[in-house]
Amino acid sequence: DAVERAESLAPSDPRVFNTKGVLLYQTGNLGEARAAFETAADLSSSASGLSDREVSTIIVNQGRVYRDLAELELARLTFRRAITLDPANATARNLLGNVLYRLEDCENAEYELAQAVALAPTSLSAVSQLGITVFECGDPAGSIPIFETALELEGAVFTPPLYTYLARAYLLQGRV
Repeated sequence: DAVERAESLAPSDPRVFNTKGVLLYQTGNLGEARAAFETAADLSSSASGLSDREVSTIIVNQGRVYRDLAELELARLTFRRAITLDPANATARNLLGNVLYRLEDCENAEYELAQAVALAPTSLSAVSQLGITVFECGDPAGSIPIFETALELEGAVFTPPLYTYLARAYLLQGRV
């Protein structure tokens, strides 16, 4: 209700459409979320008063929808655009790394995920994604210190796959 009122009061404010997109995304309505984020992104390109960081955040939200709709190439391009606007956007780099991994581009996935970890070393998501990518891309030994670091982060206890990956990496190194 509030978003609809805001939309009628400020029909060309990208922040309104971004908020609308977030609400739709969280309720699982990806089609309508996509339209809202695309509108927000279009409006943000000509909006005054928005920083590059704010526009980058809108673009990241748009990319999430593309990723969840399995439009990985479009997601890749969208996350790259977000990084161009804000190179310090750790979330954009983390999400891009995940998409690149899903596109089987291990080298670039590891690079982007390492950048995300450098920007946000306490991000369980970024550290976990880096460990999984390093492991799955053929370097179980290299993934061990990453998983060990991830397991020290807040919330790791609620992420059982991290323990499984670390155990598998230990086993592959003969560390029974």
